[in-house]
Amino acid sequence: MYAPSYEEYRANGGTAEVEVFTASISQAVARVDYVINPNRVREEHAEAYKKAVCALVDEVASPTYTSGGGGFGIGSFRMDGSRGTGKSLGELDRETVEPYLVDTGLLYMGIE
Repeated sequence: MYAPSYEEYRANGGTAEVEVFTASISQAVARVDYVINPNRVREEHAEAYKKAVCALVDEVASPTYTSGGGGFGIGSFRMDGSRGTGKSLGELDRETVEPYLVDTGLLYMGIE
């Protein structure tokens, strides 16, 4: 597994404290793995993968990030996991990690 250490996370611009990083890293790794599925990270893409995970740690640690779907509405007010964008968390996760993984082939969903 190529999960970044806290030191790598900070070196990549991460701002969360170590406790928040520790609590968020496994969910961030799982979310990146979900985005790149069915592809697996190879050594030559480990750094790009780590940067994508670092970016998603900051998203997961954000108070506006929710891990579930659903939500509720009252009149024209709507509260859901889309951070007000109308997009699913999967779409938001992909947008977060895509800049780091676009040149790796990890986002390719077809047959190689």
